[in-house]
Amino acid sequence: FGLKTYIAYYHTLQQVYWYASSWNVSLYGWLLRLCGSTEHNASLLALPWLSKKLFYLLAVLLVGFLSRFLLAKNSPDHKTKLDLDFSLTLIAMLLLSPLTWLYYFPLLLIPVVTLLQLAKQYKLTWLYLLTCLSIVLSSISHLSIASTKITSANMLSVFALSSCNVAALVLLFCSIGAARSTLANPSFTEGSFSLSHLEWIAFYVIILLPSLLSILNVVNVTTIFGVSHIPDFSFDHFGT
Repeated sequence: FGLKTYIAYYHTLQQVYWYASSWNVSLYGWLLRLCGSTEHNASLLALPWLSKKLFYLLAVLLVGFLSRFLLAKNSPDHKTKLDLDFSLTLIAMLLLSPLTWLYYFPLLLIPVVTLLQLAKQYKLTWLYLLTCLSIVLSSISHLSIASTKITSANMLSVFALSSCNVAALVLLFCSIGAARSTLANPSFTEGSFSLSHLEWIAFYVIILLPSLLSILNVVNVTTIFGVSHIPDFSFDHFGT
């Protein structure tokens, strides 16, 4: 590690030509599919010069909000502050990274569980519903389509499906900020929302099942992609 490592990483990123791929659900990838890029992918707006400018602007705003969030001291307790700080940093990392693939989404289990626990502890119905919605959005799976394969024929469907995954990250980010603000309010009072233990178990099964199926689908597609690019691949490699 060190400065040379980061410089080498930066130069490597300049040689990447698949930022606009459908599985890249970072802010940068989303903007390339929205405004266009030099990767020759079809986009909703023919404004490739705007992509990086918007990304830098959003990145500055996001880092500014994250810094203010982490430095704030108005939190209900130390443990809650640590949980929310870590969760928000994790989501910010996924949004700001130039490449954030769908198979990174199991990391969202940390902020999701954190928010659900807060929703249960403080009986916040709105937080419960927003977290459920983010889980559903993150569970929407779709085919991996390379930048050059995004044409005018499939552009709209690719953009819509990948936008659902990006929306899941943005929604979780905003939910954490709203939860922190709500709990830090001196006049905050607990709501009336509550679920029994059996209802919570049913909820986890129903909501998390699509996520598990989505992960399995991603693993399956990734495996098929890998096998198709290894001419001498054989299941004999695994033994009997």
